[in-house]
Amino acid sequence: MGIVSYKLICHTFFLFVVFPVLGATFTATSTTGGNWNIGTSWGGACASGCVAGTDYPGASDIANIPGGKSITIPNGFAASATTLKLNSDDGDVGASTLTFATATSSLNVSGNVSFGYSIPTCKKNISDPTIMAFTLRTHQIILTGGTFTIGGTLTMTAATNGCTGYDHAHTINLGSGTMTVTGNISMTNAISDFDGTTPIYTTIDMTTANCVLNVGNGFTVGRVLNGTGATGTINYTRAGAQTIAPSPIYYNLTLSGSGVKSLSGNGNIVNGILSMQGTATLSTALGIFVYGTNSTLEYKGSAAQSSGPELKATIETLKIDNSNGVTFNNSSSANDAVTMTSGNINLGTFTLSLGTGGASSTPGTLTYTSGRMYNGSFKRYFGTGAVAIGTAAGQFPIGSSLHYRPFWIGISSFMTTSNSVTLSHTEDYTHPAFNTASHNDATWSGGTTVKGVSKSTWNVSNAGCFTDGNDDLQVRFGGFGFGTNTLTDLDASLASSVIGTFSAATGSSTEPYVNRTGLSELIVDDVWRIGTKNIIQSPLPIELLNFEANFKENKVDVKWSTATETNNYYFTVERSADGINFEGIATITGAGNSSNLINYNKSDFEPLSGISYYRLRQTDRDGSFSYSQIVAVNVGRYFFTLGPNPASDEIFLRFSDNIINGSSIKIVDMLGRNCFEEKLLSSDFQKITLDKLTFVPGLYYVLLNVPGKPLLKQPLFVQ
Repeated sequence: MGIVSYKLICHTFFLFVVFPVLGATFTATSTTGGNWNIGTSWGGACASGCVAGTDYPGASDIANIPGGKSITIPNGFAASATTLKLNSDDGDVGASTLTFATATSSLNVSGNVSFGYSIPTCKKNISDPTIMAFTLRTHQIILTGGTFTIGGTLTMTAATNGCTGYDHAHTINLGSGTMTVTGNISMTNAISDFDGTTPIYTTIDMTTANCVLNVGNGFTVGRVLNGTGATGTINYTRAGAQTIAPSPIYYNLTLSGSGVKSLSGNGNIVNGILSMQGTATLSTALGIFVYGTNSTLEYKGSAAQSSGPELKATIETLKIDNSNGVTFNNSSSANDAVTMTSGNINLGTFTLSLGTGGASSTPGTLTYTSGRMYNGSFKRYFGTGAVAIGTAAGQFPIGSSLHYRPFWIGISSFMTTSNSVTLSHTEDYTHPAFNTASHNDATWSGGTTVKGVSKSTWNVSNAGCFTDGNDDLQVRFGGFGFGTNTLTDLDASLASSVIGTFSAATGSSTEPYVNRTGLSELIVDDVWRIGTKNIIQSPLPIELLNFEANFKENKVDVKWSTATETNNYYFTVERSADGINFEGIATITGAGNSSNLINYNKSDFEPLSGISYYRLRQTDRDGSFSYSQIVAVNVGRYFFTLGPNPASDEIFLRFSDNIINGSSIKIVDMLGRNCFEEKLLSSDFQKITLDKLTFVPGLYYVLLNVPGKPLLKQPLFVQ
């Protein structure tokens, strides 16, 4: 027993001694300064080939840089620690400095970072003639261009000491680097004991181009240098609500992550980009801000966004870069530019304006890559210069929720006056997509009759623009969702007349654009449409020959035929009890592309009682759709249903509520032989057991005989 006890004690002693040595957290205090990854910088003997966690601070260690010492993170080196302290309880021996040598230098502190001076404050003796001034110690971290990640909090506390005559300020100079803080940032300034008025700052210096400060939680600001000449970004990144620290000037301010970001304090200025990212939203209930003269509002969310107080009535530049789209909740005017990189703008009932008006209009700049504005209106100011047709200078990137359908204005000579033009688009999905017409275009091949015009319209409102009387204006419009067309069939038209001079359609058969030249002015309230001289050939989404619905033998048979189909994805048979509110009851795949006659049919085996309504919805592969005419069917409240079908042991019959006494049920086989017959036992429900000797697998018919009414018949499959 003694031997066993001795072994246990030895093993316990061995574990106790060895394991702390191998895995212990230690505090490394710089004694001479130097490179982070050299042991001699931290009071050790290793000068090369040193090991993290043994010779210099590693991921589990505390790094302490006292006053008077400077540590450098070398080029390409990734330093780490669990805690970092600068100027910690070390007297007044000089400033402490941590420098990132290059843009490839990095430091990851998993815990907290602090600047501090905790020696008790000592007020100076005013009568002491030896203290004539204080010396300012500025303890700092200089990123140059590196990456600094703090998993915990950042605390910067300025201090002053009247007995020693030293003031201690703290600065992080981001250079062109990036600092990310997951926890709170707490910055506390002080007032010098020397005179009681001189401020001692804690500072984050962001005056170098392209630096980034990522704020993961709270932010109590001492001083942030991020003025008009800077291009730094402060990004509030938390997945949840945050308070935006008041700062006289933000250059780039990014709100990302999620939740409400609440601005605190007034007088805040955003001189660069206010970028709305993630699913974050802005609240100005506790503070206000203004945009600088070169500012930009950017929507770059990870989901669909809806505008808030950041969309002011007047902004400088608007940028849309959200493929999920942005919905406006108010009208806004962008004085300088609108950039559409990705995503649509749902304007609702509002207007987006570009440029400025007044005695001499100033056109803004549109930069267009993709997307469209829909529902509301887009207003553009024009100057007096020429605008080439088809260019961004005269583009209105409008459309609908489904289709891009832009409008362009061209000006071939300089104008004497200028103002604004407002455009909106109304897309009409009802079938057919074109109304018939019969007006003549004398400028089209010596005189051509326009036989159809699109139901979809481009609505132009002209506020005093282009009134010099010269016939030098052009328009171009069109886009997607008009089926397949022959371009030589198309013209730019009004509802029942034309103005200006015909110009051949451009684009493609599925993305046509019609053109008009020789316009003296855009008259107020012009409503433009695509015209066609061949309403059978252009357009051709589908050519629906007929659509009908008939009640027969206890069901409604829906039938239709097409002569041609282009990109036809599927049909949906829809039914309604009131002719207004429809529901889909069946989907049938279309032929895609076809120039042959195709017949379709679908039966409604559970029709509504009384009068009901049917229509056909046709959907293209691009998501666009159109409707047929509506047809009414009277099922007469006299029918029955059966189930299950196929059946094996029994079936259940249900009857309309006007089946009278004396009615009977009969089941016959395919040769007409009687297999079952009995009087109705109930006026609304009946169960029939299928005798297996009589009802062998096959097709049968269930007959309902109501005195004075036609015989009703339904097929029954027995398995």
